[in-house]
Amino acid sequence: MTKSINKTARVGKTRGYTLIELLIVISILSIFLFIAVPRFSLRGGLETPAGFIRGLEKKLNYLIEKSVLEKKVYIFRLDGEEGIFSFIVSEEGNPEGKVNDRFLKPGSIPPELKLVKVEVVPGGTVIENKVSIPFTPTGIMFSFKLYFKTDERAWLLEGIRTVNRVVWRRLSEEEELQAGI
Repeated sequence: MTKSINKTARVGKTRGYTLIELLIVISILSIFLFIAVPRFSLRGGLETPAGFIRGLEKKLNYLIEKSVLEKKVYIFRLDGEEGIFSFIVSEEGNPEGKVNDRFLKPGSIPPELKLVKVEVVPGGTVIENKVSIPFTPTGIMFSFKLYFKTDERAWLLEGIRTVNRVVWRRLSEEEELQAGI
């Protein structure tokens, strides 16, 4: 209960925030988080080999969706000898094939991670560990398996043509022996 001393001043409990004031504070915080969180999530964990492979999986799945939606042919190029990868697009008016997408920037494989084996179906094992994989308006053109290894662990990044998905998993020691890596 408040008592009025005069018409402008009141004695008693202080007034809380209004709904409008709370909504303004929440909207400012949400705008800040909308800008800041994606930047931190893209950087988090990419330093580790598993984080790099997970990020490459996300990029390739994004590339599948982009090629289907835009009805363009994109090519993922991976050079295991030099440890680099890039993306190019086949379209009119872009003879060098530059991809203008902030998520599909060229990159390099971390130094502790080695690409030890590349398999493409059809075609078999690629000897030089250099591969170009086309992504067409119907999805992945060829199924592929990329075997990565560090001193302790091995991973498989697999593109499955029938379901148009790229998945990764850690290999057990038995699977490493079966794959010959």
